[in-house]
Amino acid sequence: MIKKKAKYKSNFKKNNIADIACWVMILIILLLDILIPLGAAITLAYILVVYVSLSSPKEKFPIFIAVFCSILTIFIFFYQPLPPEVWKVIFNRVLSIFAIILTAILGLQRKIMEQSREKAFLEREKALDELNYALKERNFALEERNDAIEELRILNGTLPICASCKKIRDKKNHWHQIESYIKNNSEADFTHTICPECAKKLYPEYSFKK
Repeated sequence: MIKKKAKYKSNFKKNNIADIACWVMILIILLLDILIPLGAAITLAYILVVYVSLSSPKEKFPIFIAVFCSILTIFIFFYQPLPPEVWKVIFNRVLSIFAIILTAILGLQRKIMEQSREKAFLEREKALDELNYALKERNFALEERNDAIEELRILNGTLPICASCKKIRDKKNHWHQIESYIKNNSEADFTHTICPECAKKLYPEYSFKK
């Protein structure tokens, strides 16, 4: 439980560090914009805020930051008196808004392309893993098939059998009783009976027909 909480806190800090950095930068730029005369192009610094917002895991956060920074760029007109050459101020502010919006659009396009490329890479890795698994399964099936063919070849070929105890030697040099070997290496099974010759030897008191 403690490990889960620690992991959650770590992910929370990692996912929100970009958001916090953006708000701190916005506050600093806004204070500078209030203290510096309107003619200065301090609002171009909002472009850096938009760039930082692109690292946020929230998809719509960069758009929100771009719109918010654009509003702050215009808001300053209502806080400070207009200078004599107001057209320069308007030009700088319009240029800043254009740069802010353009940075957000291009940044989001690049982020989407990178995410698509990463997704394609992960899908390709997954497909390769599935292919490797299928190849392993196929190789395993081929090995079983080859083992079965080898067993059939042994049963159909010459069986090494002991001349004394009649045990059969397998391909691993292990010796088995003939009944157990044939039963384990074929579909045949045994049922015990007695032939007429053995019956005469073992039970001479009974008469058996051939």
